Amino acid sequence: MEFFADDLRLTIKIILIDMVLSADNAIVIGLIASQFDPKIRQKVLVIGTSLAVLFRILFAVLVAYFLQYKGVRTFGAILLFYTFFTQFLIFFFFLYSI
Repeated sequence: MEFFADDLRLTIKIILIDMVLSADNAIVIGLIASQFDPKIRQKVLVIGTSLAVLFRILFAVLVAYFLQYKGVRTFGAILLFYTFFTQFLIFFFFLYSI
């Protein structure tokens, strides 16, 4: 039972963080909906928002499941370090090439 409680707590944390960071999704859905006819615009907003929430919850559950494996965390840390290092080098060379 404790294992389930820990997974549930981790899943809720991930979902809450995801919801806070999802303002850009609302902007994109609004921009897309503005291109549609006003008669169906509300339907596009509801469908787009519903799908965004469903996919966000699905991916949060999947992330919570995969984060229990140490190899996934190690691979994520290496990938994050690599991404930071390459972006830092790109910025550094761009900054000093001007």
